[in-house]
Amino acid sequence: MSRTNFIASLIIALIFVFSSTVIAAPVTQTIKFDHFGYRPNDVKIAVFTANPGTTVQIRNTSDAVVYTIPTNGGSITSMGADDQPTGDTVWQVNFSGFNTPGTYRLYVPSMNQQSYDFVLSDDVYNEVGKVALKTYYYQRCGVAHPQPFAASAWSDAQVCHGYLTACLPATGAPNYGPLDLSGGWHDAGDYNKYIWGDLELAMVMLMMAYENNPTAFYDGQLTVPGGSNGVPDILDEVKFEIDWLLKMQMPNGSVLSRVWDDYGGAPDTCPPSNAVHQHRYYAPDLDSACIFTGSVAKFAYICQGLGNPYGNVAALKAAALNTWNNYILAQGDAPMKCWAAAELWRLDPSVTSAKNYVENYHPDWAVWCDALYPETHAAFTYIQTAGADPCIVSRMKEGLSWTVGNCFDNMGPYRNSMNPGYYFWGSNKMRGSLGFLMVMCAKLGATGSYTTAQTLELAQEYLHAMHGQNAMGMVYLTNMAAYGGEHSSFMFYHSWFGAAKDPQSEAWYIGKPESILEPDFPYFKGVDNYGVSDNNPSTYGPCPGFVVGGPNKDYAGGANPPARSTYYEKFYRDWASDAPNGFYRTKVWEITENSISYQAPYVALVSSFMTEGSAPPPDTTPPAAPSGLTATAINSSQINLDWANNNESDLLNYTVYRSQTSGGPYSVAASNVTVSAYSDIGLDASTTYYYVVTATDTSGNESAYSTQASATTLSSANTMHVSNIAHGGQKGKSPGRWVDVYIVNNTGSPVTGATVTATFEGFDNQTGQNVIETKTGVTDTAGKARVVSVVDTGSVCVDNVTHATLTYEPGQNVVTCANW
Repeated sequence: MSRTNFIASLIIALIFVFSSTVIAAPVTQTIKFDHFGYRPNDVKIAVFTANPGTTVQIRNTSDAVVYTIPTNGGSITSMGADDQPTGDTVWQVNFSGFNTPGTYRLYVPSMNQQSYDFVLSDDVYNEVGKVALKTYYYQRCGVAHPQPFAASAWSDAQVCHGYLTACLPATGAPNYGPLDLSGGWHDAGDYNKYIWGDLELAMVMLMMAYENNPTAFYDGQLTVPGGSNGVPDILDEVKFEIDWLLKMQMPNGSVLSRVWDDYGGAPDTCPPSNAVHQHRYYAPDLDSACIFTGSVAKFAYICQGLGNPYGNVAALKAAALNTWNNYILAQGDAPMKCWAAAELWRLDPSVTSAKNYVENYHPDWAVWCDALYPETHAAFTYIQTAGADPCIVSRMKEGLSWTVGNCFDNMGPYRNSMNPGYYFWGSNKMRGSLGFLMVMCAKLGATGSYTTAQTLELAQEYLHAMHGQNAMGMVYLTNMAAYGGEHSSFMFYHSWFGAAKDPQSEAWYIGKPESILEPDFPYFKGVDNYGVSDNNPSTYGPCPGFVVGGPNKDYAGGANPPARSTYYEKFYRDWASDAPNGFYRTKVWEITENSISYQAPYVALVSSFMTEGSAPPPDTTPPAAPSGLTATAINSSQINLDWANNNESDLLNYTVYRSQTSGGPYSVAASNVTVSAYSDIGLDASTTYYYVVTATDTSGNESAYSTQASATTLSSANTMHVSNIAHGGQKGKSPGRWVDVYIVNNTGSPVTGATVTATFEGFDNQTGQNVIETKTGVTDTAGKARVVSVVDTGSVCVDNVTHATLTYEPGQNVVTCANW
C-alpha cells in the first residue's frame, strides 16, 4: 500500500498555474509595488528605481494596453535620491485613476520591461490574509498536523513533542513536579514556548484584528481542528494558546515563564514529531503573569460579547483575577502590568485597582508612544472602555497623534519607510505594528494634523511594503507564488520548513520548486564569503504565508551579504545557510527567522483591508465508501487491514469497525485513522474477526460502510511477549538507570535465553546532554533481562525480542515502554 500525494500534486499544479502567465517582456526588478495588487479605489503608487521615461502603460494579461500614464491620468514624478534607509534614486508612478477590476502589469516602453502581474479587486487581500493566519496552526505544539488541516506537502501525521505532557523543571526552577505543558504555539523558528513580549504582541494583535474587522473572519475559514463550531477560526486559534496559558498558571496565581528545549536545536526536527529531546519549564516572573492576565482577560471579554460560545468566560475571569490579586498587585511596576490592568478593567469594571493602575502609570500620557509598547495597547483598550477618564483619554490620543506624525515624517520616497531606529532584528514586526497603529489611530480619532483618510493610506503603504514595495522588492512572506505574491521568500530559518541541518527539510522545503517561475531567483547571485550559493531547489518550498524577520541593520553575523549592506532596508537576504564551520557565524535567524510576533501585526494590518468573508454552504455530502478492503492475519494477536485511498479533497480520516459476527453489529476498533491502512493488535488467538471501514470529511459527514473483510488470527503457541518493565536509579556513584524487562510465553511462563533490544531516550545528568542509546540483554531463568543506560530522566522502549524457538508478538505486550 502506498499513500497518494493527491493534495500535494494539487498544490504544485496550482503553483504552476498561478505563476505561469504569458510574459511579453522581461520582468524588471526596478518596479517596486504591491505584488498581490490593490482594491480598485485605493491610492496606487508604484516606486521605480530606474527612470521610466515619459510614459508607463497598464496592460492586461493578453498584453493589450488598457491605460496610459499620464495620457489617461495619473503622474510620473521624480523624487530624487534617497539616503537612509534605501540609498535609491526614486520615481513615483501614480495610477490611482485606473480602477477596473482584473489582472494587469505595468509596462515601460522606454525599457521594454514590465512588472510582475497584479490584481485589482475588492477582495485582493482576503486569501493572503487567510494564508498568513493559517501559519499559527503550523506553529501548534503537542498535536499532529495531518491532512486536510495541513496541506499534504507540509503535513505531519504524528503528534509532536508528546513528552510535554509530563514536563519537568529546569535546573534552578521551582519544582512543581511533572506538569502537562503540551499545547500552545512554538514561539518562532525553533520549538520553544515563551510567555514574554513577543507573545503579548501576538495575542493582542490577533484579538485586536478580530475586534477591528470581525467580518473578515468566519467559521470554516482556515480548516482547523475544532472548527465548524459557529465561532470564527481566528478565535479558535487564539483559544488554543489560551488553553496552554492556563496550564502555565500555578495555583498561587504565578505563571511559569517558558518551556525551553535544553538541546537548542537538533538535526532530527523535520517534521516536528521527530524531535525527541526534552523541554523543561522555568520559574514564574512578573511579565509572564501580566501577559497571562491580559491575554486571558481580553479573550474572556471577546467571548462574553459573543454569548460565551466556549462556556469558559467565568473560568477565564476567575483565572485572570487570581493572578492579578494574588501575584501581580504585590509586584513592582512594569509596562506589561499596565496592559494587563487595562484588559482586566475592561472585562470587570469593579476591579478599580486595575483602572487606577492604568490611569497613574504615566504622569502624563501625552508624552509616550510606540507601536510595540504594551502601554500603547493599554491605551487602545482604555480609550474604548466605558467609564474612562475623558482627560486621560485626551492625553492618550495626543501621544498616539505624535506617533502618527512621526510615521509621516519618516515615510520617505518609498512612502513606507520607518524611523532608522526601527530597522532592528525583526523589523517586519515593527512595520506591521506601525501599520496597524495607523489603523487604530484612524479608528479612535487620534491622527493629529492628518486626516483619517491620510492615516489609513499610510497604513496601507506599510502593507504594500510587506508585499514588495521595498528596496529589496521582496514579498516578506514565504512561498506565495500560488497566491499572486511573486519574489517571495523561499528560504527561511525554521526547524521544520527551513532546518539547514536536516536533510529532509533541505530537500523538501529550502529553496524554490522547479514548478514556480521566478525570473530573479536566486535573489543574491553568486556565492558569499562562506562559499554559499542561494540557488537552492526544493520539492515543495517552505510552507506558505510565514512572515520573515526583515532587514536588520544590527545584523551580527558574518555572511556578506547581508553584512556591510550600508543601507538599512538592504540588510536582508533570502537564505538558510549551514555554511561549513559557519552556522553560528552566519546567524541567519537574525534576518530570515519567523516569529509569532512578526505574524500577528501583519495579520492585523492585512485584515484591516480585507472584505467581509463568509463560510461556504454547509457540506452534507459524505465521501464515497472506502473500497478494496483486505484483512490479513499476521500472528496470533494482529490483523493488518488495507484499502484504497479515497480521493476527496476534504477527506478528514477513516474509522475502522470490528465484529466477531459476520455482518455485525460492529464496534469502533479505531477512529481518526489518517492513512488507508491499519494494524489491529491485541486480538485473541485463533479467532475470526470481521471488519468494515468508513471515510469522514472535514464537515463531519461519514460514508457508508465498505464491503466486509475478515481474517482469523493464528495460534498463540510458540509466542512470547513483554509482561513487565521495572526500573530504578543506579546505586552509589553509578550514573543512569537500570531496567528489567520480563519476557513470558503464551502460557505466562518465563522465557529463558531471549535477547531483548531496547532504546533509551532522555537526559544524562553527567554530560548535561540529551542522549539516545540502544542496549541489549538476555533473559535469565526468571525471564528477566537487565539493561542499563546513562539516561537519568527519560524513557525506554522495547524494540525487539528474539529467541531460538519462540516468536515475539508485541501485540500481546502488557507494556512496551516506561518513563521516569
